Amino acid sequence: MIGHCRWATHGRPEVNHNNHPHRAGRGWFVHNGVVRNHASLVHEFGLAPETQCDSEILGLLMARFPGALGLRAARAAEVVEGPLAMLGLWRKPARLLIVRRGNPLCFGETDGGYYFASLPGQLPGETVAIHDDYAGVLVYREGEMQHEAFAIGR
Repeated sequence: MIGHCRWATHGRPEVNHNNHPHRAGRGWFVHNGVVRNHASLVHEFGLAPETQCDSEILGLLMARFPGALGLRAARAAEVVEGPLAMLGLWRKPARLLIVRRGNPLCFGETDGGYYFASLPGQLPGETVAIHDDYAGVLVYREGEMQHEAFAIGR
């Protein structure tokens, strides 16, 4: 499960389609940040957003770019203007996407699982900061957890 408390920057929050999570291909993600160049990206990549929320552009870009999920997310993070943090979930195989560029992102680990937040003081257990310019995917396949990491170029 992922959740996000949205500070509305584009798109009225009263219109639920503007709120998170947003679709990215067969997955769903939340985004902390502002995509400052969302209008120019729509034009440049021929995107067709269904909401007024700038965050939706990240999902449309990830669905458009080729390659592995983490690579697509890293590429999307490279072309947007503005700091960001993203989390996303995909099925078959079960995957957790983690992306950080500029905005803080930390995780806390307990016996009950992993918890993510922008500020470590809000997390249970031992907390660790995600490195800046990081895009990674945790994949659960055949009873085993695997980690795929990608660097975000600027």
